Amino acid sequence: MKISAAAIDQPRFVIVCTMILIVAVVMVALNIPVQRTPAISKAVVLVAVPYPGAQPVEVEEQITSKIEDALQKLKNVDFIASTSMRGSSVTQIIFLDGVDPDQARGEVKDLVDEIRRDLPVAREVQPSVTDIDFENTPLMLVNMTAPEGFDEAALKTLAEEVQEELETIPGVSNTQLFGGRERELHVNVNVDLAAEYGLTLGDFRRALANFHAEMPAGELDTGTFDFRVRNETQFRGVDDIRNAIISEVDGKVIKIGDVATVEDSYRRLKNVALLNGGSCATIIVNKEADINTLAAAISVKEKVAELRPQYPNIKFRITRDQSAEISIMFRVLGSSFIFGAMLVLVILAWTMGLRISFLVLTAIPLSSAVGLIALYALGIPVSNMVIFAFILVLGMVVDGAIIVAENIHRHIERGEDPVDAAKIGIEEVGTPVIMADLTTVAAFLPMLLVPGIMGDFMRVMPEVVSVSLLGSVLVDHFFIPVVAARWYGRRKASDVVPDKTVHEAIARDEDEAEIRIRPNLGLFTKIYIYILRWGLQNRWAVSLCTILALVWAGFMMVHVQKEFFPPSDRGQFEVKYELPLGSSIHQTIAAAEAIQQPLRELGARPNSELVNFVSALGSSEGLASRLENDPAVGPEFGTVMVELLSPLDRERHERLILAELREQFDQTVKQFPGMTYTIQEVEEGPPGGAKVAVRFTGDDLEQLGYVADMTTAGMRQIEGAVDVKSDYRNLNPEIVVEPFPEVVGMYGMSEMQVAQAIQTAINGDTTIELNLGGRGRHAAAAGDERLSGVERTARTHHAYQPHRQEGDHRPNGQNRPRDQLVRREPLRSQAGGDGQVRRDREP
Repeated sequence: MKISAAAIDQPRFVIVCTMILIVAVVMVALNIPVQRTPAISKAVVLVAVPYPGAQPVEVEEQITSKIEDALQKLKNVDFIASTSMRGSSVTQIIFLDGVDPDQARGEVKDLVDEIRRDLPVAREVQPSVTDIDFENTPLMLVNMTAPEGFDEAALKTLAEEVQEELETIPGVSNTQLFGGRERELHVNVNVDLAAEYGLTLGDFRRALANFHAEMPAGELDTGTFDFRVRNETQFRGVDDIRNAIISEVDGKVIKIGDVATVEDSYRRLKNVALLNGGSCATIIVNKEADINTLAAAISVKEKVAELRPQYPNIKFRITRDQSAEISIMFRVLGSSFIFGAMLVLVILAWTMGLRISFLVLTAIPLSSAVGLIALYALGIPVSNMVIFAFILVLGMVVDGAIIVAENIHRHIERGEDPVDAAKIGIEEVGTPVIMADLTTVAAFLPMLLVPGIMGDFMRVMPEVVSVSLLGSVLVDHFFIPVVAARWYGRRKASDVVPDKTVHEAIARDEDEAEIRIRPNLGLFTKIYIYILRWGLQNRWAVSLCTILALVWAGFMMVHVQKEFFPPSDRGQFEVKYELPLGSSIHQTIAAAEAIQQPLRELGARPNSELVNFVSALGSSEGLASRLENDPAVGPEFGTVMVELLSPLDRERHERLILAELREQFDQTVKQFPGMTYTIQEVEEGPPGGAKVAVRFTGDDLEQLGYVADMTTAGMRQIEGAVDVKSDYRNLNPEIVVEPFPEVVGMYGMSEMQVAQAIQTAINGDTTIELNLGGRGRHAAAAGDERLSGVERTARTHHAYQPHRQEGDHRPNGQNRPRDQLVRREPLRSQAGGDGQVRRDREP
């Protein structure tokens, strides 16, 4: 190769380029983004519509079906999956490969906006269209715990302050807070007293809104001086609310405090966060896409360390830290990389000598440097798949270096000048080495054509292999010949002798000219020569062994177990459990003890493998989940996220620990009838959901639920099947309130007014937000404590009409109780339960 010969004659150019390469790779190593897994660009759009208080069938009929019909106009859609849950509708649109996620989200949003007017009219019914950003995942969880007796509302206030600080860190897209309690001013209306004065819940709402007027007054121009006028018309505390005037009866002023109790309390408990069984407030820190995950995580931890002195009574603890996982990844894969390089050095030094082994070993870091610079230029971050690909290509880049270095070394041992030996050596094998590298690249290139999420995840392998082999070509054809020409010295003529023993072992024609080869060949080389000679003389034996090997390979392919992605031990898993529908959040908290008790026992052992566990009970949907996860949320559901020591720091495998815990969970969950649980390991690889997912489609929900339950029961009998479950849930207890149309009409009302009055009496009215002490607090107007839980639902006839126009009097001037306007059916169960009215459509 003339270009290689020119480089040998001008070594300074190659040395300068090598130095530039080293400097460049150092700069790239300091700036290249580091992520745990490769980026995924699959277009998946989510349409979520809240509908508080609605049952799954109502959500399906009034929201989900309308959204699905509108989305049928979309193109390039793989399939659409919808889930109608209690209180919300979730529609997932999975597009075909190659669709831009931003464009897909825009198209979906336009179609949803077209049917927005057809959706139920309510303040909370606001469709949210978002695309699933696989990169916008939790960077870590920041848990804050307070001393015993610390006010939970104060803890949440402090957590909100910390949350605001964390959101200012570069690389953090957003944060979510769950746990703790939020303060709320409760106006508990005494419905009996309110009825005596002819007051409705609507009157209370208007009075609160009127007396809490947030309106600027302007400036007063006196001609000599301008005064700024400020209205003091806002509530400043509980007493102001009590003294607000709601009505006047027979010359007597009626204040809110006369017919209601006002108290500074907490909002209704919706979710709870526990750290190792103790109360805490947890901040989920989500990262931006295409950032240096490791640097962002370090910045968050530095900020937390900076905030610790400001909150001396609060303990901070970080869990699910991606930087720790990345560090472990570098420890495992990096040590494998170094071990492989050292093994290559030992083998080469034993078989070919120490000098040539060092020369060959230089191909590994230099080829990897070229590959790393190319990845940075292409915008590909370092991830576990990138490091794995570098380990995979390690042996490939060494192959070419061994061929070139050994051939040059052979010419030098024949007594040739090192410069001539380098030129002749690379000339003889240069083209075959390039062809070998191109053949390897060609074998990996089809992986670029793999579609879907798996394609996004696996495509980094051919990219890393290609750029690394390109680097090995440069090293083999320029660096190794240049260094060999200057490092080796010319051998003495007395040291160059033929090895006649080897000549005699190789069969050749008598008239073949004797060649001079490297003397004193090792024992293994001589053994190989004799085996080769025997194989050439007994070709039938070689053919028979080849046929037997192929038969054995085919036999093993049938019996070897197959996995979509190999299992791994990351030391993290989640225990998800649920109680029968209708269970309160307090029952869910009590049931968490069935999961937490075995974990505490595991943590109390000497040399325990447990690091911590975080429990998210109730509505904790802020945690990232994979595509196929059961989307059901509510007070009956809980998740316990467990973190073990690194696999490098413990003896038992994660599977053994899970098997032990599963036996204990099977016993402890029996304390809570109807409680079920599943264990999900946090595995490597792209998000894929369950190993097997079976979907049933049809028009009859109850029949689908029956078939799903029968199928689930049958699959549980399969050997090796665990955590088999269905997302169909039934037996959702409910009380049905059905208005009497003829009676409601007599009083000049509508069924909508009845429904709104019942909703306000049960859930309260939280539309008013007061700014007290610099922080917004909701003022909730509701019926008194007699309307709580099931008792509250059963006594909704104490709630009165929410609206009364001027001059609009009821018969006899009396407000009628709801039990004369509606019929309450006894407690019954709603088939379909928590939502699982699920349909998959393929456009």
